[in-house]
Amino acid sequence: MRAPPLDPTDILVLEDLDDSLAPLIETLRSEGHRVDRATEEGSLRDAFLDAGGHAVLVIAPGVPEPLAIRASRSLRAVDPGLRVVALGAAHSGEGWPTYGLTRLSSHHPAAPQTMAALRRVLTVLQS
Repeated sequence: MRAPPLDPTDILVLEDLDDSLAPLIETLRSEGHRVDRATEEGSLRDAFLDAGGHAVLVIAPGVPEPLAIRASRSLRAVDPGLRVVALGAAHSGEGWPTYGLTRLSSHHPAAPQTMAALRRVLTVLQS
């Protein structure tokens, strides 16, 4: 059974240098979502501000945790409603947002389960 289509959502991706989220980004774009990408904190913030914000920040598994925390806190200071989805290894929890955070620590970025979990986040966001 196929899930109902989601309304297009503005998604910002903080990528690692391995480009591990390329398949996920391609799928999101094919479903009509606008996806902006950045590999460093300054360009991430610029993309966020230039777009007038995004609904979701997706953090790739290879992004160092201190950078991921700084970036998510910086953007959440501008938009406290920004949802954050962190992929990859489990994080300690120190410094991460206290709400609006979804950690998909056991998901490989290219696995179908990862896309399904991200769709659930988008569904909640739109309800």
